[in-house]
Amino acid sequence: MDTANALLGFWLATAAASATLLGWVIFAGRKHVSDRAIGTALIIAALAMLYVSFTQLIPQAYDANFTTSSLLLWLGIGFLIVVLLRWVGDKFSNLDSLKSSAVLVAAAVTAHNLPEGAAAIAATVQDLNAGIVTSIAIAIHNVPEGLAIAAAALAAGYSKSRALLFVVIAAGAEILGSGIVFVEVQLLNQLLIAKLLTVVAGIMIALSVIELLPHGYAKFVTKRDSTH
Repeated sequence: MDTANALLGFWLATAAASATLLGWVIFAGRKHVSDRAIGTALIIAALAMLYVSFTQLIPQAYDANFTTSSLLLWLGIGFLIVVLLRWVGDKFSNLDSLKSSAVLVAAAVTAHNLPEGAAAIAATVQDLNAGIVTSIAIAIHNVPEGLAIAAAALAAGYSKSRALLFVVIAAGAEILGSGIVFVEVQLLNQLLIAKLLTVVAGIMIALSVIELLPHGYAKFVTKRDSTH
């Protein structure tokens, strides 16, 4: 392994991960966040998660020569994880629905960021230019991910500092993923990463359809009703 490129890849991955914090700054940096703004952010976050799932995560499964049945299997596992976590949360947790959603969104983005950090450093090790382009692309779509976490957390009534904590944990997961590959590049396996990312895609699709879009719409309805 090219140690110099690996170290540079680690710092590129760290910079890309830090872009997640911009999502929090954009949304939580405002002194007052209206229901309409929260609803808009939740819907945008859902669309962003769907976009990432269908344009970035799922295509990687095809790059790893997944069959359609395998793809549906791993997507289904991710979808079921959200359904089961929602059921467990409703049955055993004291958190309300919105707070459960916020925790699930943060957990999904965190899980997604682990292999994403690995991808950034792996691309840099193979080719510096490819690593730079990959890191820039990751940084760009990390911004709406930070927005998704912040919006869901604030919509649930969490404080801005708690929302920041969720975002920092998600960003840290990406740095951890790159750090693992930096220490032991042999752990990197395209098929394993593809499976993990496909499960995460299933999680994100479920979160968008079951949690974020309905809650975002509900915020709009509440705002509209309160003005009539």
